[in-house]
Amino acid sequence: MNHHLVKGAKIVQGFLDAKNPYDSWVSATFALSFWVIDYLIHQAKTNLGLSAVLGGTGMCITTEVLKRHGWRANCLVEDMEFTMKSLVEGIKTTWAVDAIIYDEKPLTFMQSWYQRKRWAQGQFDVAHRFIPKLLKEGIRQRSIPILDGCLYLIQPYFLMFTAFFILMGYIQQFYGQQIYTSIYAFMPSHLMTAITIIQYLLPMIILIKMKAKLKAWLYIPLYQVFIYSWLPIVFLGFIHRNEHEWAHTKHTQAVSYDQFISGRK
Repeated sequence: MNHHLVKGAKIVQGFLDAKNPYDSWVSATFALSFWVIDYLIHQAKTNLGLSAVLGGTGMCITTEVLKRHGWRANCLVEDMEFTMKSLVEGIKTTWAVDAIIYDEKPLTFMQSWYQRKRWAQGQFDVAHRFIPKLLKEGIRQRSIPILDGCLYLIQPYFLMFTAFFILMGYIQQFYGQQIYTSIYAFMPSHLMTAITIIQYLLPMIILIKMKAKLKAWLYIPLYQVFIYSWLPIVFLGFIHRNEHEWAHTKHTQAVSYDQFISGRK
């Protein structure tokens, strides 16, 4: 992180790894989803010169930025709020792929459900307040990184939109009546096959890159269960977006760094 600060970075986010990726299928799939985000979002954005997003754990912020802007982030995803607030000012979040932080992931599905619901609520809150600001500043400054921040915040809305039409497709199939023209009706079958394969291929590539244990590979089928469980969570997050009650995530792992590294080896 200091390496990036010396090069001029003002806000730095470290690589969010998992302390307990093999404790349960939930912690395993949660860890895998973070690894996918680390490489396919943060690293990809960095390669394109865009801004990463703070993750709440493993953040590094210069005193210069804090003195100038303060923290003043008090929503349910204050890390994302601070990221977007800084991005409006033209300050990008730098990704430090070698600064590894071992975060504890939830062990049970309900723990992950409440944590992700809180994230969804907070992201809708941040999107409502910052998309107009980012759009205005992005156009005014002709800044691709700022406009990319808008695209990041729009993701939950896009997921809701997609889920709605998937549901409509099932309803249409069940009743046998033409309600609307589905994209799947004219999309080439080989393209649909490719999309299905990619859903499994990308996580497998990440597991290879992370040199994950065999146990992690056994959870690949459940990874899709974890991913698609985001659909109802996002809708609940939208419904409860104006609520600000904090849902605590229980942490139980008391593992030293040496124990962790020894266990990984």
